[in-house]
Amino acid sequence: MTINFTLLFDHTSTSIENMATITARLIPLNSEKSLFSSPYKTLILIRKSFPTLAEFKLDGASSFKGALEETSYISKLEITTLSQLEVFLTKAYTESVGVEFDHVLSSEEREWLYNEYEKIMATEVTKDEKKKILKLLTEGEAVDHFISKKFPTFKRYSGEGTESLLVSLNTIFAGASEQGISDIVLAMPHRGRFNVLIDLLDYPAAELFRKIAGKNDLPADYYTGIDDVTSHVAASARRAYSRGTSQGSQEINVSMLHNPSHLEAVNPVSMGKARAKQDEIQDINKILNVQLHGDAAFAGQGVIYESFAISRAPSYNINGTVHIICNNQIGFTTVPREGRSTQYSSDIVKAFGVPVIHVNADRPEEVLKVSELALKYRQKFNKDFMIDLIGTQVLILSKSYPNRLQKTWP
Repeated sequence: MTINFTLLFDHTSTSIENMATITARLIPLNSEKSLFSSPYKTLILIRKSFPTLAEFKLDGASSFKGALEETSYISKLEITTLSQLEVFLTKAYTESVGVEFDHVLSSEEREWLYNEYEKIMATEVTKDEKKKILKLLTEGEAVDHFISKKFPTFKRYSGEGTESLLVSLNTIFAGASEQGISDIVLAMPHRGRFNVLIDLLDYPAAELFRKIAGKNDLPADYYTGIDDVTSHVAASARRAYSRGTSQGSQEINVSMLHNPSHLEAVNPVSMGKARAKQDEIQDINKILNVQLHGDAAFAGQGVIYESFAISRAPSYNINGTVHIICNNQIGFTTVPREGRSTQYSSDIVKAFGVPVIHVNADRPEEVLKVSELALKYRQKFNKDFMIDLIGTQVLILSKSYPNRLQKTWP
């Protein structure tokens, strides 16, 4: 019997890639690998038909490499059997990261995304980067624990469950400075705001705690009616960022905008500020817009669709935005399955051809990798990129919805 290895390879790899988002371990508290179907259906059928095929040795023109484009990253690896292919694709696509690239219209972009993704996921995180990750996670957790003990009745919108957001932002900031970006305009909601202010923007912790305690910046005779809540605090910082423990060499200015209680309303404002900065210096490549979102607000607010609808219009184009959904799987009091009609909170962006990566927030090393990919894509193609950072707030969910904790989708 003659076997067409080129078609076999293509069918096997495509099957796993297409099923990646619904088979990856995306939900931190979910012990099951998949809530849906298995990506190995094709492989199982092939092995039943050809029991010895898994370890069948291939060489020359019949090898798996011959079935791939020369530009493909996987073509550079020593993969000569179906079982080796399965191991590589399983590790890349069905662990703690799920990708959605097939809706991207440009075939050039899709090929680049898959190749760069496979390359980045196969790259080991350095020891220095791991130390930096530990430092960021420890600092973020320390802020949340201190506020919860010192101000137990304060509504703090903590970053618990998605502490790796700090890793993602630090990676983007460090990469941006290395690529010559001078300014970052940052828009974000309440969730995790205190952690970002203190740990990444050098906002004085004592000053923040003073505000939480109810003390005002202005004398009592002047501040009536003109103060704001602490979760709306903004800050700007000019400093160097690094993916490792050593100090970065290139400073960059990061401006976090004031945040209204209407949450996503700040997004078009950040786009406008980024465009104004680009127009001022006459260089669209020097300014980066980064937007953070809440999962429930992103799926539910109309300003999201409106912002994407104008994002590529000539008068509003800012050469792409890096988006991060800080997804703790609860919209104040609503669990995902009761708050939206789509599988993922990020699904609306697929209407605009925006590539999406879902990543388990309990895997900070993978968070670092996909954040690097997001910035690379934005810089190369000048388009938006979406990271869905899926975590959970264990205490809230376990107390409020004990029977629905693992039912994030019907």
